[in-house]
Amino acid sequence: MDYAALKLTRNATAGIASSAIAAWSDKEVSASGLDSSRFPPILKMGEPVGEVTPETSRITGLPSETLVFSGAPDFVESILGTATVEKGLVCDKAGTSEGVEMRLG
Repeated sequence: MDYAALKLTRNATAGIASSAIAAWSDKEVSASGLDSSRFPPILKMGEPVGEVTPETSRITGLPSETLVFSGAPDFVESILGTATVEKGLVCDKAGTSEGVEMRLG
């Protein structure tokens, strides 16, 4: 999702499902000795990344200045895509990793 948003907008970002699931923290980057300017801004799903660039518009046919929003990680998309949003429903997410989600309340 981040790569697609980058190609559409030329803005590098890192998308997350919620602020509780941060890709990294300032403290971790500082402790690593890495240059913090090399890390893109972290956006929660649904936050705006930017607009489709004129160049991307010419290539894709998407209207220029179309807003692009940060996407959701695959586990969130599988829960929403299977409508596992009501109490008692279960979603088995198999792929690179395995996870079973059950809505309890």
